[in-house]
Amino acid sequence: MSPRADPPAPSDPKTFEPPPNRPPLEIIEGGAHWILEAYNTGRRDGETYSVHDTQMDALRAGKRRMDERGHPCLLRWDSDESVRTMYWNPDFEHLDVRYDSLTKTWVILPRAGDVPFYATDDQELAARYGREVQQAYDFKHLDLYDPDGTKRRTIDHRFVRNEIDSSGVRFDRDRIVEDETGPLADEQSDGAVASGTTPASALAAAVPDLTDVEVVPTEGPLRRYRAGWEDGGDAAIVALDPELCDDRDIVDAFLDVVDNWKTISDNSHVATVYDDGIGPSPWIAFDAGEAPLRKKIDDFGLRTRVDVIDDIASAYETAMLYDVPLRGAEPDNVQVRAVSTGWSGALTDWGLTNQVYRALGETSVGHYTAPEELDGGRTDRTPMYRLGALAYYAITRRPPFEGASALPEAIRSGPPKPPRSVVDVPDRLNEVVSRAMATDPGKRYAQIKDFRDELAEAIGW
Repeated sequence: MSPRADPPAPSDPKTFEPPPNRPPLEIIEGGAHWILEAYNTGRRDGETYSVHDTQMDALRAGKRRMDERGHPCLLRWDSDESVRTMYWNPDFEHLDVRYDSLTKTWVILPRAGDVPFYATDDQELAARYGREVQQAYDFKHLDLYDPDGTKRRTIDHRFVRNEIDSSGVRFDRDRIVEDETGPLADEQSDGAVASGTTPASALAAAVPDLTDVEVVPTEGPLRRYRAGWEDGGDAAIVALDPELCDDRDIVDAFLDVVDNWKTISDNSHVATVYDDGIGPSPWIAFDAGEAPLRKKIDDFGLRTRVDVIDDIASAYETAMLYDVPLRGAEPDNVQVRAVSTGWSGALTDWGLTNQVYRALGETSVGHYTAPEELDGGRTDRTPMYRLGALAYYAITRRPPFEGASALPEAIRSGPPKPPRSVVDVPDRLNEVVSRAMATDPGKRYAQIKDFRDELAEAIGW
């Protein structure tokens, strides 16, 4: 097993004597014996501490070693593919980032201890190093507080986020060791990216699960990347422009969407969130999918295109169950992947882009903007309009108001010309899309289920 590296020491925060840095423990079955060893994803090649004839003896030894030697947690493998139970050391339950009004500094402090890891007068740096300490020492929860003592956010350990004790998620525990010339040393004390580094390298340094980070050219307040993820899949990453991190309203808008997105991320028609964080600027990493809808739509027949819209509507219904705002229904946010029954659609973004623009005081008008949004308004049927506009695109392969000389005026006087006038589709689809995109919100479908039912009837399911 590779040695565990201490978290990178910052140049300006005051560093205190760190506690011993020990790995999680795991109990695995080896032939007729139970082996207590250093966690190494169940590969049975970690440092062995003891061997026992029964699982209970191994558990007792593991619990004793965890308490006496300060290991963060103990995992009991049920098979080579999944963990049956996980026990957490109470000393590693919570790591706090708090403001100490007496010393006027931010401290990264275990809730069960008295000695902080770091102290700094910069809140963003404190949050960043708190995340690094959490990852290096395996704290179950990282709790971030405001200066007045209000808990702002909790970031869970990867074991917790990925439900390792039920899904068998594995992690490579090898640590990235940065020397004084590494990316973290190139960061300025205010958290901005220094000359000599790139946003992509700073992100890669802050998120060890990413590999081969590539910049996706884009404009605006958000930066986008593609990268490999730890399980061999592809991740899409969206990060807030670091220059906007001093504006609390913008940061809160970003984090609020991320928190909502994570709430429903388990739904098969919502892009799976892999991880999220706040350094070097707020970011979210999620399943990139197989391809964006825009790239595959010309390969799909009408039935498949409508199937994808039904998937997105299904994601909206799930979001409603969890009181998650219904946002993001635009072609750029729909990813598709091949499944046994054909193709499946999943929604990304969840309004992240639009919400950040709103926090900036800007209104982003596109082909999927509802008429009431032009004046800054929104009703409970605004999502239905956007869903109908997305359906229009899927059915016709064209934006609803393609060719309009003045898009806002076209939206106000809509709906657009019927799909039947663009492509050869059943007349009933005209009625469904026109009702969903009615200029008067009161004339739209009140329930997503009604939209889905009539869409299915129109296509002849």
